[in-house]
Amino acid sequence: MDLLLKLTLSGSVVALAVAGLERILASRMSARSRRLWWCFVPLAFLVPFRIPILPMPERESPVPATWSEAFARGSARISTITAPKAGPMSVAMELWLAGAIGYVALVTIQTVRVSRRWSSERLSTDRSLLVPLEDCKSDAGVSAPIGLVVSDAVSSPAILGWMRPRILLPASLVASQSPEQLRAIVMHELAHFKWLDVPFNWLFTLARAIHWFNPFAHFGALAWMRFREEAADESAVRWLKDKSGQSYGRALVQLFGETRAEPAPTGALAIVESMRHLKRRIALINRFPDKSHRFILTVSVALLLGMAVFAKTTNAVNSGSDSEAVMSVQRYLEKIDRGEYRNAWLDLLPEVEARIDLGEFTAEAAKVRGPLGKCNQRQQSALLHEIDPRYPKSSFHGDFVSVEFRSSFENADYLAETVIVTKDQAGLWKVFAYSIHP
Repeated sequence: MDLLLKLTLSGSVVALAVAGLERILASRMSARSRRLWWCFVPLAFLVPFRIPILPMPERESPVPATWSEAFARGSARISTITAPKAGPMSVAMELWLAGAIGYVALVTIQTVRVSRRWSSERLSTDRSLLVPLEDCKSDAGVSAPIGLVVSDAVSSPAILGWMRPRILLPASLVASQSPEQLRAIVMHELAHFKWLDVPFNWLFTLARAIHWFNPFAHFGALAWMRFREEAADESAVRWLKDKSGQSYGRALVQLFGETRAEPAPTGALAIVESMRHLKRRIALINRFPDKSHRFILTVSVALLLGMAVFAKTTNAVNSGSDSEAVMSVQRYLEKIDRGEYRNAWLDLLPEVEARIDLGEFTAEAAKVRGPLGKCNQRQQSALLHEIDPRYPKSSFHGDFVSVEFRSSFENADYLAETVIVTKDQAGLWKVFAYSIHP
């Protein structure tokens, strides 16, 4: 659940950032340049991978008072504070899962119906349509095989599929449109295929399914739907070598007059879906010649969005000694996670081993740590050097380091783990105390 919340926050921020950039720069930049920015929106909602490239200074703060008893006793027991009992899935998690499954089920059913419906349609063998289609593919730089389906069952021209793409054309439209107007329509659909709009449409659908509760996931998808049509218009005008864009605009207006503005079949992208958006597209077509690619600005913004999606801050280690201490803590936690309690007991400070024998340590570990289940995520949150004043520093043989983690387990979320290590007489880092608490 913690990962879901982080992804939904990241996606919301990136969607708003791209929408803001669209509003500010749309009048001066080409849609092809801005297309790159939108690729980061579904990635921000879906990809949990992060690259640690932003080091931050280490945070130091006083040792919490709740640790006082642990210091006073010098205990390495698995929990110095009562750990929360593992329970069933939270209500919020259950609601999210029900919504996600329902959304995926609905989309799957619609997709299967559409796939069966259009796979049964025979591809057109009309040479008067196929030859112009190949000419359009050549001008657009598309070499993949693309089928053509002419049917009265489709209300507006659309492209369906990406692995086995086919362009859907209403039969009435083919009979009434001139070759030039059909060429403009086909160019628009080829632009969707070339710029990967179909797979990105599925990525947005997946993001909306997982983040169905987040209005920004739906806002980002709807905004991208409008943008993709404007970008396809621009590409079609360029491939048609229509510098003014007027002939392409007239083709769109006539197309709208002879077709129904209805949503495309699930998984398909239709050229016309609303009159309101068509008016905006016509206005933008007339301004295409005034826009530029602005390569440097496009790439710079893309890099910033990439950092927002994939980068994460990391705690800078103060010294080589601290680095060794953190590594010893991580090894200790890995043994606890794997249930290797005997090996973990051997990592304790000798003075602590004398106070808690192996049997007692193993029993307490199995009782407190076992019910939590697998550790799903563990992120270091602090590295401390202060010591509770009620425990004399002279009792330590060397340096003292306390490492805090924010952790999420299979059966419990939002827990804090604290491992306190110090050096033994041989100068090796050994565990002094380990606690799990809310």
